[in-house]
Amino acid sequence: MQINFYYLLSITSFLFGITQGYVFPKKTSFINRFKSPLPKENIPHPKSHPIPEALQVPIPPPPKDQFYIIIVDNLQSNVTAENSKVKRQLNDVYIDGIVDEINSLIVGNKDTYINPGKLDELDNETEKLRKRDGQEPFAFDYGSSNYVYKISSTEKRSVLYAYLSDPLSKTVDTMKQVVSCQPDRKIKYELDYNKNEVLNNAGWRGVSTVPDVSTHLSLISQGEYDEEKIHKFDNTYYLPSSAGKDIDIVVLDTEFNFDFFEFDNTERRAECLYYVKDARARNSSNKKYCFGESDKHHGSKVADAAAGKQAGVAPKANVYGVLFDHNEEEGGTMTHSNVIAALETIKSKLIRPYKTVINISQGFKYSDNSSKGEIEESNYILDLLAEISKKAVVVVSAGNKNEHLAYNDSSHKMYCYSKNVICVGGIENYSSNMAAIKNDAYRKAANSNYGDCVDIYAPYSARVYYHDQNFKSFITNINGTSISAPIVSGVAATIMSDQPNTNYNTQSMLKYLKKIALKNIISGLSSDSNNYFINNGKHIVYSQDNVYYGCGVESGNIKCGRGQCCSKYGYCGTSSKHCGSGCQSGFGTCN
Repeated sequence: MQINFYYLLSITSFLFGITQGYVFPKKTSFINRFKSPLPKENIPHPKSHPIPEALQVPIPPPPKDQFYIIIVDNLQSNVTAENSKVKRQLNDVYIDGIVDEINSLIVGNKDTYINPGKLDELDNETEKLRKRDGQEPFAFDYGSSNYVYKISSTEKRSVLYAYLSDPLSKTVDTMKQVVSCQPDRKIKYELDYNKNEVLNNAGWRGVSTVPDVSTHLSLISQGEYDEEKIHKFDNTYYLPSSAGKDIDIVVLDTEFNFDFFEFDNTERRAECLYYVKDARARNSSNKKYCFGESDKHHGSKVADAAAGKQAGVAPKANVYGVLFDHNEEEGGTMTHSNVIAALETIKSKLIRPYKTVINISQGFKYSDNSSKGEIEESNYILDLLAEISKKAVVVVSAGNKNEHLAYNDSSHKMYCYSKNVICVGGIENYSSNMAAIKNDAYRKAANSNYGDCVDIYAPYSARVYYHDQNFKSFITNINGTSISAPIVSGVAATIMSDQPNTNYNTQSMLKYLKKIALKNIISGLSSDSNNYFINNGKHIVYSQDNVYYGCGVESGNIKCGRGQCCSKYGYCGTSSKHCGSGCQSGFGTCN
């Protein structure tokens, strides 16, 4: 059917002025609706959204100019299928009208843009493309506007693409023709993991995941990462869905502030309980925060690494702070009396049998040549730890002096010298970007202590949140075995919550942690050192983009092709090295 100009003109006139035979969507008029500019009092200015020098968390994203995807309903008409070409032409006129309306809205309200010069850049960019070779640069006719244009249509709806200010986006979103107006977004790979596969591998009752986390979380919930097997490091944190629920983590440290978003989930408690000063445990006057003489926020950071809602290993665990007196003016010293008083308070007041983890991220040294009084006091502390560890899990930091800690040394590191604690060293993970770390992630941290007194190793660096004495929120990276210890404390809490009928104490927990740990992968240790890297039970290693170069558990449980063997090192092949000793029968053929 051939349509001449007058026929199209009559159709267009019919479209805009006559309603018989055509049913428009329940929309309003086009261009006249937005002749007047938006009221300026409704236009937020970028200066009303200051960004502090120290990043406050969370910070709502400020309004900005950006590209939007706009979905609109097509014209509904009574044109029959035989006249589908006419129907498309009618819809094109209808959509062009919406484009013109939005374009007029943009042109008439350029003052709502934070950077209106971007509109000129869009015009200039298109003009340069057209002048470059004298030909039309685009594969489709996107119309005359560089600010808004149609990019796709289906039978029922069309998609427009527009560069809008924040106020204009809200106005467009209210147009009756518009179904949706949302910022364009980058596509991220969705990690393809099998829930039952994870549950079977880890032995958990349920599984939860947290995407895009710091390596202090992602490293502890997968097996050894090898860039030759995995294309893209999986920065997801996997944990039992119980997540430490109904387990108490007692943190013995300096100052706490639980009065912010990391501890606002109501399913658990996060409280300051006691302030130990002058060898006496005082009831905290405020349950949400308690500050001593230190301003380093060490206790807050340690608590967040253990059980913060976003940065913590066990985000549903209860957290209780026991505050040490810690006078910075006296060199950051603490006294034996305060240590003893704090441990006694924990032993008498805070232990729920087999439901309690105690984290101590500090320590001191004494030697066989110390005074009799110092030795006796230290031995008493060892006795206290022995009693506490019978019905609770005690986790301590190894220290950051790159010293060798051994039971047969004449100089002893408290508390690692006790055999009734889990002493934690650290491995390198300074960057939150695993691509920069690669296989060096499993090297002993340069300053971490080591030796046979150190039971297990964990990430040495963590990205955590804290709330200071002025109640401002910050995010920071903290390094040291002081942060390695609460990572292990958090793992212990998640295990205890996932296995509520198992009575874990320090010794049985250490035995279990060694059982599920990654073994003999840490470099830079002495020959007498324990070589265990903390793991929460999940050993499958996934690739963030589902691209693998190997087979087996450390390559996403990938199986080899027909007739191939998966070697003990996780590679497919048919040689005797692949199919012989150590061949993984679950992922291929074996001799």
